[in-house]
Amino acid sequence: MIRIENSFLVAKPMAEVFDVFNQIDKLAWAFPTVVRVDVIDESHVNLGVMLKMGLLPLDNNLSLEVTERSEPRRLVAKGVATPGRGLASAARIADKEVSTLITMVLDLEELDV
Repeated sequence: MIRIENSFLVAKPMAEVFDVFNQIDKLAWAFPTVVRVDVIDESHVNLGVMLKMGLLPLDNNLSLEVTERSEPRRLVAKGVATPGRGLASAARIADKEVSTLITMVLDLEELDV
């Protein structure tokens, strides 16, 4: 399992930060390799993601759903990425069940500074 964690400080009220991430179209663009965003509703989005393996582009399709909203502190989104066309489709030929599970968690806390 690969786990990536980031933290950042924002000089804004917690509710304002939560509101930005609570907008599914904004949350979707948080992935740096996103090339397409199709908003289904306020909790569901489908993404086109382009990954590079060396010089080779690999496209993936990601279905993402916001599964938890605890305003103004916590937001959880979960999804499944599957290989797209081109070279990525070779993974599907080799393994019909190939998929990648994605979980994004936003936990906000106020700091006394």
